[in-house]
Amino acid sequence: MVRMHVGFEKATVTDFWTRHFAGIDRIIEDPTDVYFGFVLRMRGEAPSLTSLREQVARAVVGIPMLTRRLVDSGGDPTWENEPQFDIDHHVWENRQLAPGVHPARTLFLNRPDPARPRWGICLLSGDDREWAVCYLVHHAVQDAVAALETMRRLFDGRTSGKAVLRGRRALGVEASVRLAPDVLSTYRAVTPWTPLLAPPLSSRTAAFAAVEQEWIEAIARATDATINQVHLAALTGALRDWSPGDWTGRLSRAQRRGLPVVMPVDTRKPGEDDLGNQFGLFRAMLPCGETDPERRLRSIMTATGRRRIDRYRRAHRTLVEAAPDVGDWLWRRIARTSMMVASSVQARDTLTVCGTPVAEIEAIPWLPPGYPCFSFLVSYKGRVGMSVLTHGGAPSSEMLVARWRDAIYELHSRLVETSRRPTAGAWRPRAF
Repeated sequence: MVRMHVGFEKATVTDFWTRHFAGIDRIIEDPTDVYFGFVLRMRGEAPSLTSLREQVARAVVGIPMLTRRLVDSGGDPTWENEPQFDIDHHVWENRQLAPGVHPARTLFLNRPDPARPRWGICLLSGDDREWAVCYLVHHAVQDAVAALETMRRLFDGRTSGKAVLRGRRALGVEASVRLAPDVLSTYRAVTPWTPLLAPPLSSRTAAFAAVEQEWIEAIARATDATINQVHLAALTGALRDWSPGDWTGRLSRAQRRGLPVVMPVDTRKPGEDDLGNQFGLFRAMLPCGETDPERRLRSIMTATGRRRIDRYRRAHRTLVEAAPDVGDWLWRRIARTSMMVASSVQARDTLTVCGTPVAEIEAIPWLPPGYPCFSFLVSYKGRVGMSVLTHGGAPSSEMLVARWRDAIYELHSRLVETSRRPTAGAWRPRAF
């Protein structure tokens, strides 16, 4: 057992995301569909399950959120202390799967108990050359930034997060004005998308591909793009090949406008130490109807400029604080009018698990109801990898990640391995 944290008994959930994700449990067949996380891959021989449990148990004492359960009886959800917290229920071993990216539902040995804290760690012992641990958490509990920080604290003893936002705070009225164009854009007609029209079968398929970060940085250096913009341009090219019938022939105005995707953006304030959900949704149009890879990248650079996204995330946070009902409506509107999710995070710190350095970090996506596909990018220690989760009615997830990797190589060939390549100068990689 782990000693409980005193000074906390019960608190009503007030934030939109926790209430929203908790409510999804009531409308889906498999509750593991709302779990996402990360795979930490190590070289060498795996530790024993007992050793892993001991390390996690020591760290959990300093992370109160992990010993709190979310009680949702159909009314207002509440956070409560777990009176009989047992680490054995949260750290287990799955001997059937090899180290790598798998749908969350295949990692659990049993369906997670909603009466307990909604997170877990699965050990994939592999062989004597490679092993992995998978951190899984219900989205009602955490977002991706919080999950990464939790892993740092679990495995490296970190006690505080880092600042992620800069700049002055917008007023509520100013925030509404800034977000108005994005709201109005959701009322424009969008093209039908074949993967979205496919029957949403209950099966899940995950796939993963990675490239060396230096390839993406070279493209970014040649074009003054960010790493994430290069990724989105490659994803756009991959999506063209994933459903080619949607982007060939004579295109309608809606097809030329592109594919609406939603990008989660961190909305934490400078120095804010929040291990829960604190993000907004940025809606972008991927120019899948554009045939030229370089023009696709330029279009994405315009649509997802860093200053624009920074202003957007600050306005989002301010609007939620000043007018939460309006913020809730806006998020629902953006989610309903988008067709897939393109998430991305950067893991800056080197982690160790039971004394072994983490060689790779890969994402475990989740799949929102009604969406055919969720893409999740992670950069760590010089490698950038994209995980994709699809339902059984969508095209192959393996095909999508393979086409994404090919699109990176194509961009590199066109923009770097030519005489147009500029000198490096004092350029530094910009992630997001």
